Order: sequence, then C-alpha cells, then structure tokens
Amino acid sequence: MMLSATVPDRSYFYAVMAAWAWIDSSEAEAAQTWDTVSALPFDQPRYESLNVVRFMALAAVADLTARFGTATQARPIYEMMLRYTGLMVVCMTACFGPVDLYLARLAHRIGDLEAARHHIAAATELCTANGITAWDDQIRDVRNTLNYGNS
Repeated sequence: MMLSATVPDRSYFYAVMAAWAWIDSSEAEAAQTWDTVSALPFDQPRYESLNVVRFMALAAVADLTARFGTATQARPIYEMMLRYTGLMVVCMTACFGPVDLYLARLAHRIGDLEAARHHIAAATELCTANGITAWDDQIRDVRNTLNYGNS
C-alpha cells in the first residue's frame, strides 16, 4: 500500500467499488481485489474526516490488508482506524461490523497479539451489550486464530 501526501480525490471511491466486490467474493476474488486496492494511495489526512462511504472504504481496505497485506502495510491502516474503536462500521443501512474486529485483524497482522486480544474483547463486548449476533462467527474465528478460546 502506497502512502502519499497527495491523494487523488477519487481514490476512496475506487476502494468503495472494490469493497462492493469484496463483500461477496471468494478468497481468490478477494486477493485480486487486494491487488487493485493495495496500489491505491491512502493517507491519513484524507480519512481524518470520514463520511459513511469513506468509512466503509477504510473498513474494506483494513479487512483486505489484514488478510493479504504485510505488517508494514497494516500499521498505517491500523493507526487510521484506531480513533474509531468502540464504533460499528455502518454505511447507509448496511452494517459491516465492529471497528474493533478490523483492528484485531490488523493488530494480528502487525504481530501485536496483546492489542489484537484487546480489540477482539472490545468487539465482543460491543456486540454483546447491543444484542448483535451477526458477527459472532467472525469474532470466534479471530479468537481462535489468536488462540484466545472459543467463547
């Protein structure tokens, strides 16, 4: 992932378009999406004031980076998302899960297991407190990946 001081105005739009492909894609399709998204320049100033579309794009980039990127690529995305801990990623009427789920995946990719465990606990707490069960399987998968247990 290239980091740049100047970002084309539409770079987040391309990430959103890739995100739509990412939602229902196979692993191979997601990897191809990563190839496209990882070539886009992302920088923190562009994402300091998020609208719902940019927020979803950032979540998509975070997910793809955690799955296919390197620790070096994951760190700036993690830092961009960190300020949104405790929130859900929502765009229009679609919910893409707790920010802390993405942060847990990124922290794991970076190699910070303590932070990953903290974030997955926060994601679990947010979902449990609000009666949200849609993300249980993904949270459980991350917990298992972290050897954190099944519950």
